[in-house]
Amino acid sequence: MNEKMKKWGALTKTTNTLQEIAQEINPVIRGWINYYGTFYKTKMKEFMHLLNVKLEGWARRKYKRLRTGGMKTVRWLHQISMRRPKMFAHWELLNSKPTVGKSERYNGRLLRTVLTESQAAMPGFTY
Repeated sequence: MNEKMKKWGALTKTTNTLQEIAQEINPVIRGWINYYGTFYKTKMKEFMHLLNVKLEGWARRKYKRLRTGGMKTVRWLHQISMRRPKMFAHWELLNSKPTVGKSERYNGRLLRTVLTESQAAMPGFTY
């Protein structure tokens, strides 16, 4: 996956918008999520983080105000992911939290599992 990401021209051009990048790479990301997300969940977390790091690098090259601090870029990208969670396919995983039915609410073990699996933070973002 990393070799394929290195060849993406969309992440190297600063003339592209974030929307154009999303349109170009989303079909590939969806395919990877469908395949690796089923069998290799730990690899998917690494992949989502790596993809966000590559998006952060693109943003630092494009916008001068984001070049000064690393966390500034992370926050900027995280804010976009919260406003437009369906822009990138791997950002959509944030909204796919498991739900708990009425009969299952009081089962403490299940509730702990659901809360552990559904993290409030964006997958792939590290603070």
